[in-house]
Amino acid sequence: IETSSAPSIAKAPRNVATERRIDIRFILAYLWPRGGELMARLRVLASMILLVAAKLFVVRVPFIFKNAIDALAAGPARNAVAWMFAYGLSRTAYTLLQEGRYLLFTPVGQNALRRFMRDAFAHVQSLDTQLLASQSTGKLSRVFARGMR
Repeated sequence: IETSSAPSIAKAPRNVATERRIDIRFILAYLWPRGGELMARLRVLASMILLVAAKLFVVRVPFIFKNAIDALAAGPARNAVAWMFAYGLSRTAYTLLQEGRYLLFTPVGQNALRRFMRDAFAHVQSLDTQLLASQSTGKLSRVFARGMR
């Protein structure tokens, strides 16, 4: 059994105003665990670095393509070929960085979702049976189904 340092839904106060409020701190607690899970934090940081690097490459792509088109009109074809090669390398680097980001962040996201769903299930189990009997169970099933997609 893994221990979670994320805020427990089951321990939330019974105030309607605070039960439905989910802010960024609540979500970040699942993605950035306090319990010393160093690998999860490193994965989040590395995926952020890859995201920034990928965006730098994708922003350059239109300018490289513009230079390639201008080189076709202005001079020798080898300049245009060099710019098209740079265009292809930039697009390839962007794609590889995005895939690397997905590869790094997927386990963190899945673990966060698993812990959140476990906490949500514990919260539902801790509710009063009279409350659960008076609620439409179909609504609850739809909420969980939406959360799983």
